[in-house]
Amino acid sequence: MLSSLFFRVGSWIYVGMGLLQFLATLHGIQHWWGLHWLISIPAAFIAAYIPLLGSIAGMVGATGVWGWSWPAAILLFFWPYALYLVLLVLLVGSDLLNKSTA
Repeated sequence: MLSSLFFRVGSWIYVGMGLLQFLATLHGIQHWWGLHWLISIPAAFIAAYIPLLGSIAGMVGATGVWGWSWPAAILLFFWPYALYLVLLVLLVGSDLLNKSTA
């Protein structure tokens, strides 16, 4: 029961973050290259599949258009890696604790 709730909430958070990243990339392309929104939407879909280009355009959109700070924009696009790092540290730490107590 609880695991299905976490799965549903996590899925909606993941979709919401993806939409937020797409909108930041869309606004970044509009702001950076001065393209019309009709051209920016397909360009944002294409840029989303090119990891470095999509992330850079999204960070430009988040900082230049939305007024976010660079650390907040970096966190928007790289939050999964930060989460993976925290989980890795916790797992390695718990493994080391289990080996030292055994």
